[in-house]
Amino acid sequence: MISALAKPRFELELWRLRGEYSSLLGHQIFCVDSGEGSSFHPNSSTVLLLHGFPTSCWDWRPLWGGLADRCRVIALDMLGFGFSDKPNNHKYSIHGQADVVEALVISKGLEKFHVLAHDYGDTVAQELLARQLEGTGAGKWLSCCFLNGGLLPETHRALTIQKLLLSPIGRWLNYLNGYSQFCRSFSSVFGKNTKPSEQQLKDFWWLINYNNGKHSFHNLITYMHDRIKHRERWLSAL
Repeated sequence: MISALAKPRFELELWRLRGEYSSLLGHQIFCVDSGEGSSFHPNSSTVLLLHGFPTSCWDWRPLWGGLADRCRVIALDMLGFGFSDKPNNHKYSIHGQADVVEALVISKGLEKFHVLAHDYGDTVAQELLARQLEGTGAGKWLSCCFLNGGLLPETHRALTIQKLLLSPIGRWLNYLNGYSQFCRSFSSVFGKNTKPSEQQLKDFWWLINYNNGKHSFHNLITYMHDRIKHRERWLSAL
């Protein structure tokens, strides 16, 4: 097992230094913006990136350079993830995460932008899309691309560890789980030829544990209930 307090890799430190913190809805939210301090024209295309579970906007680092060469790219760590605040007793929800994303859109003064979402971010994007169609959403979406994720709750094949974290014993299981269990569960969702490297697993584990974040797993996993409860709203939006 590696310590949650182990020193982060140099690349992670650079990523943190590249970003900034914004006070949104009473929380400190980490964001990386390729347009901050750059020579981008105000009318350049903007792409907003929404990351997966249980990781952070670090998900997007391999794509960052290619995207940033063509447009302004903005990615945030949603509440409870990465370098953002991770309140322990907070009632996490997809609607709450959507509120945080919209607060960022407003704070950045984004009028028109594209959205690229993955995994957990897909569900957040579905709620945001529903607001767009209702005419209440922040800014105007030009397009949205959904990568792999549980868009339909009945087709989502939850891992055993996810089901257990969602159960009444989730809080206690969360404290017992360590790096080895994380590696097995996280690696299982990748294809046989695309498994994460040991270094990638260590990076994600460090980010998860940053600011004592592992404690929030059993709270964040409640998004699986949200998917069932709001199925019709989010499916209709698609």
